[in-house]
Amino acid sequence: MPEIDLPGHAAAIGKARPDLAFSCASMSVPQDVPWEGADSGHWTLDYTKPEPRRFARALVAEVADVFDSPYLHIGTDEVPLTAAQEACPELVAYQKEKGYPYPGDVLVEFIDELDEVVRAKGRTT
Repeated sequence: MPEIDLPGHAAAIGKARPDLAFSCASMSVPQDVPWEGADSGHWTLDYTKPEPRRFARALVAEVADVFDSPYLHIGTDEVPLTAAQEACPELVAYQKEKGYPYPGDVLVEFIDELDEVVRAKGRTT
């Protein structure tokens, strides 16, 4: 099954395009997690901003075009946990702006957006 792992595991994207990654330390360099590379910075794509979302949609669409599979795995696991999310000012500001009760609701919004791209390509997320 083809997979593109977003918004976590995005360190390579963030190193190439730091403007696409969270700048807050809690989402950029998650602490006390076993994920290889999490300590390198730029771990999480900033899903509170339009440009990283546009980038993610385009990347998912491109991956869907490359692989002939009825499914496309978009990751969305290994995102820093609630305490890290609550410590990220830009994430909390977006959460409050949208009226969401939890910062995790912002991730759900992002997942739904990527799911729309996958479905538009005739695939199942």
